[in-house]
Amino acid sequence: MSEIKYGLISKIDILCIEATLNYLMSDFPNESLNIIEIGVYDGQTSRGIRDYIFSKRRGICYHAIDNEKDKPILRPFEACNLVIGNSSEVYNRFEDNSQHFVFVDGLHTFPQVIADFFCYASKVCPGGYMCFHDTGKHLDPLSGWQGVGSKDDPDMCLGGVRKALRTIGLLNNQLPGWKLIFDEADVEDTGGGVCIFKKIKKWD
Repeated sequence: MSEIKYGLISKIDILCIEATLNYLMSDFPNESLNIIEIGVYDGQTSRGIRDYIFSKRRGICYHAIDNEKDKPILRPFEACNLVIGNSSEVYNRFEDNSQHFVFVDGLHTFPQVIADFFCYASKVCPGGYMCFHDTGKHLDPLSGWQGVGSKDDPDMCLGGVRKALRTIGLLNNQLPGWKLIFDEADVEDTGGGVCIFKKIKKWD
């Protein structure tokens, strides 16, 4: 693992993200990497991903999407393309099969994770990846209420993320065209965990 800072995500999450970026740089050796991040907050993860790719002397085109529900968002770094809006309303700004990596860390509810997958799956190029954050098996499903719906409904809390991935068929490799690469988490972390999936063929 590098010494690059990514904000409030665990070392295990960072290891998985950096490993995925290494796969991408190996598989796409002559391309600048196109990346979308959904959910920006303070931009530390954005800067970490940018810094890691730059440390490997590779180019990057980074889009960061946030609806500013939690707070006003500042551009994470000068060259970042900041998109203000709901992720499920701005997805058609991106061409199909154009993105190498989509990092989903926005509204952690069952319906929104479903929407984010089906809005952005076609944007990922074959050989690219989608990463979902706050997916740890150990998480209390009623932790991290997202401010919508009932606090007693796990679909409106962190429990909604993993349930959505299972419902789509990603977690058990039942969705054609996608393969689970990482399902890891720090069990001592009250949040966190990443599930990362590779797009193994064109998918519409």
